[in-house]
Amino acid sequence: METIDAVAIVVFLCCFAGYHGSYFIVHRFKPEKTIKSHANFFRMKGIEFVLRKGDHLLLIQQLRDVIYVSNLLASSTLIFIGILLNLLINLRDLAKSLGIVDVETFELKILFIATIQAASFMFFISSLRYYRLVSLFATTPPEVIKDATGEEAHEYLGRLLNRGCSFYTLGSNCLVLQHTALHGCRHYRHPPLRVFQGFYEKVALSLHT
Repeated sequence: METIDAVAIVVFLCCFAGYHGSYFIVHRFKPEKTIKSHANFFRMKGIEFVLRKGDHLLLIQQLRDVIYVSNLLASSTLIFIGILLNLLINLRDLAKSLGIVDVETFELKILFIATIQAASFMFFISSLRYYRLVSLFATTPPEVIKDATGEEAHEYLGRLLNRGCSFYTLGSNCLVLQHTALHGCRHYRHPPLRVFQGFYEKVALSLHT
């Protein structure tokens, strides 16, 4: 691996960890300065409004949409990991037809992308866990939730939903950022993966919230 590639990986990891770490620190100590705090508040108030109206079906229908999207992205990351690993196994034989100049560096990039995809998959699975909990508890009487947790029903459900949305954001961020590892054009001249990469990137950006 060339020095510039090693530096690029380190910079990528530092930027990813630094951005999300600093964002969550700011969100914890100065929530009024982040969009996330407003989104969390709006979701909690939305749940309170729905529970007050007694329209549990509306809440479940909204959750169905986010569950569907998370399922779709989790499945797609798993499929993409399989494609990457299959490419990795046969890379030596396909290197010439793919126009890959530096096979070893390209292998490391594939492994790096697969690792990011695996992290994204775990984030989406975690978001699904919290979405399902909200869906299951949505019909629980509010007084039961308050007696068991000491919190108002909309606050408890809102906190679960916000956690799910946080994991979803982390997963979608991984999808948006992972494509940068394929931008080392000097390692491959005619990469057919660029077509799939561009499509995958546009899908991730369109679903990112």
